[in-house]
Amino acid sequence: MKKIILAALLVIMSISFTACGNSFEFKVTDVQKTNSEGTFAVGKVEKGTLSDGDVVTIKRDGKTIKSVKVQGMVNKDKDKDAKSITKGDNAYVGLGDIGEDDISINDILIKK
Repeated sequence: MKKIILAALLVIMSISFTACGNSFEFKVTDVQKTNSEGTFAVGKVEKGTLSDGDVVTIKRDGKTIKSVKVQGMVNKDKDKDAKSITKGDNAYVGLGDIGEDDISINDILIKK
């Protein structure tokens, strides 16, 4: 009986830790720079919701590159500015004036 209870507790704990992962993931498919508005990550929301002003972390091959505050978004599907984007949305995410080496295709933006 103790082994069953212990096994059940381990399953519950592993589910809890999995749920505590990233609440937002965005796969970068393109990067665009403008002179007036800075750098935009272009891609698709894989998980969660992102709001204007949130802080995202840029990840590449599992390594943290940089954390930046979101400075505007455009929902590509609706072709208009957005206050938030959610799972399934194709979007532009404004990252401000970050360096060329800070963002690239196949990077992932996450929010915890």
